[in-house]
Amino acid sequence: MSNIIKKSEMEYSSSSLCDKMGRVFHWQGRIFREINKNYEDRVRAFLTSELFAELVRNKYIPDTKISEYHIENESCLLLEHEKVQTSAPSDWSFSMLKDASLFLLKLNNFLKQYGYNLSDGHLWNVCFYNNHPMLVDFGSMVPLELGSCFEKEFILTCGYPLILFNQQESYLAKALLSSPSCIYQRTIPCGKIEESAVVHTCIRKFFNKIKCTNCFKKLEKLEKKLLKPQFIEKHIKSPVLEKTMWEGYQNDFFNDIEKGKLNNRFNRFDNIKKYIQTYCPDAESVTDLAGNQGGMCYYLEKNIPQLKNLISIDYDEKAIESAYQYFKTHNTKLNIILGNFMLPIRDNFSKTYQSDVVLALAVTHHLVLSQGFHLSSIFETIKSYSNKYVFIEFMPWGLWGGGEKPAIPDWYTQEWFQKTFKQYFTLLHQEDFGNNRILFIGQIKGE
Repeated sequence: MSNIIKKSEMEYSSSSLCDKMGRVFHWQGRIFREINKNYEDRVRAFLTSELFAELVRNKYIPDTKISEYHIENESCLLLEHEKVQTSAPSDWSFSMLKDASLFLLKLNNFLKQYGYNLSDGHLWNVCFYNNHPMLVDFGSMVPLELGSCFEKEFILTCGYPLILFNQQESYLAKALLSSPSCIYQRTIPCGKIEESAVVHTCIRKFFNKIKCTNCFKKLEKLEKKLLKPQFIEKHIKSPVLEKTMWEGYQNDFFNDIEKGKLNNRFNRFDNIKKYIQTYCPDAESVTDLAGNQGGMCYYLEKNIPQLKNLISIDYDEKAIESAYQYFKTHNTKLNIILGNFMLPIRDNFSKTYQSDVVLALAVTHHLVLSQGFHLSSIFETIKSYSNKYVFIEFMPWGLWGGGEKPAIPDWYTQEWFQKTFKQYFTLLHQEDFGNNRILFIGQIKGE
């Protein structure tokens, strides 16, 4: 077998734009990093160090090794990283953001014991591995003598969003977390976060609330407190979120699954499991769009060992918060993501969370009848998340939730749904579960 990687087959990571050590790229489902010549000696020494062994052992970073592959017509050192599902800070709940921030502080203190520190203090270098934070930027760990902008950057891109969330300014916090200026304000001339009057007002209110402002006159001194894990643990609490309709929708599932059984409302989960095994024998990954608390993916993980990656997406933050609190204390590789799959706040959202099988269960009727989306636009969007297969439910009684059936438009029929479905997918199977649920299983045309 050839150990040459063709340049035409390489896909550079969109988040690896300013890596001095070398860029990250994808090839045949694997993750590599090309190392610049002037960094090779340092990288080789680091890979054989006690620090590297400790970082991998504690799952602070993905396992990494020198690859036997080479890029065509290149002689640079090539590393291969353990593949981990990446995510973005704007896709996390408050508790995930807080845990990731505390992890960065903990990791930076750990590195200093070995003469290293983090050169970057932002959260875009962090992902969640088995629902625990992990650093995925190998190049951001540098010797102390090379300097760092960790503290300043951490305050602006971790501390500020935490305070904004705490002050019920989640929209502003999300805007900061999703803005490239948070990361690259060293290289991109733009208005800076610390110049925002709104942000300053929120920070002042926060410090007033915890009675810190009498200690210092300058905000800069107050900000330094955000570099202390104990301060974050004590004072930055989860915001009080309004009650939502679906925040506890799957509570019964989790109560019963611990006893080894399925609640009657979720019996179809077992049918869907069997259909994945039957119609998608080559599938290795699943994404559940509008997955609520992640119950479907959790059930699939327990029952289909071949699934290596499972992602559950929902935009109900209370549902995601409770899911994260549950999963981080259980042995699961399921990835919980906060986001609106139809209207994501970043361009590469669907590409980041693509899987072999995409589930859209009990959601299309809300999108069509409540939110006014065209069915064609829904199928186009679902297709963008899938590599091969889709499982999409049609609700023939519309927004029925028990009791008297509501009126539905004349055009809202099973025939209409099926005809539109077939424009995008090859229909593999159709199953009427009763109780207002008809499942359509399809394969992307051409696959």
